[in-house]
Amino acid sequence: MNKICLIGFGNIGFRYFESILKLKEKIELYIVDNKDPYKKGSEFLKKNNIKRKIFFFDNIKKITFKNFDLIIIATTANDRLKLIKDIDKLFFYKNIIIEKPLTQNESDLNKLTNHIPKKSWVNLNRSSFKIYRYIKKKIDLKKNTKMKVEGNNWGICCNCLYFLDLFYFLVKKKISKIEEIKKLKWVKSKRKGYVELDNGKIKINHNRNILFLVSSKNINIKKWNIRIEIINGEKKWEILEKNDGIMLIYNKKKIFHKVPLLSTRMTNTISKILSGNYEKVELTDFKTSQFLYKPIIRFFLKKWKKNHKKAINVPIT
Repeated sequence: MNKICLIGFGNIGFRYFESILKLKEKIELYIVDNKDPYKKGSEFLKKNNIKRKIFFFDNIKKITFKNFDLIIIATTANDRLKLIKDIDKLFFYKNIIIEKPLTQNESDLNKLTNHIPKKSWVNLNRSSFKIYRYIKKKIDLKKNTKMKVEGNNWGICCNCLYFLDLFYFLVKKKISKIEEIKKLKWVKSKRKGYVELDNGKIKINHNRNILFLVSSKNINIKKWNIRIEIINGEKKWEILEKNDGIMLIYNKKKIFHKVPLLSTRMTNTISKILSGNYEKVELTDFKTSQFLYKPIIRFFLKKWKKNHKKAINVPIT
């Protein structure tokens, strides 16, 4: 019997919940959320006539069971280090999946390493998509690569790690410099008490390779859709990420790749983790994610401190 603990039962947490319910393996699932997840979870189980061993808690300290095969953290980034320290004290566990963004400051990010197991991942998986693997094979690493990610106020703080991870997958070079090309504005996040950076442009150098992140009002891009342009020497790819999949435009040809929902993708991923088939887990490992996230969270906090001099965190979710 596989034991899984899911911490956080908001929108993302619920997608994990759906994916776990689809597992063929026998499981016991422990769900934790400070807003008491029982009603939301039990109603879904009853409606869909699902019978699984599932236990609901509003605090991890109320869980008496101590050994888990997998812990999934789907909470907001505030107090992330404290939460993982508590988990480390309370439980023995083999594997962990963490949602991005990882932390709200660099210091906490560095300390996380001491409190998580070697088998740890962050929910970043664009490098597993067929279209990006196709592009990766075509890229000549002897030539410089430029990638521009453009969207309509898509939330750079919360979502940039997706594209830092993708660009690193393509060029395998570390971040050397981050510049604000067009001044970004702090705006209120959809979650109360949090902020986002939008309406501007960042240039991120990976040695001579460059990643541009552009978030602005653009009538040619629907809200939440992302347009990506990748240039490597003479080659140019245009990618439009939609809710139902990815369109690649290359040499006037169009290729559409349907991307499975998070709940479907995670079922396969969790199954591989539980079986110990780690080589086929299509998520980025924590160590790589930490390495990529460090310079960007440093940049975010430095910008936030310009108007909040005593701040030790940047309040991103």
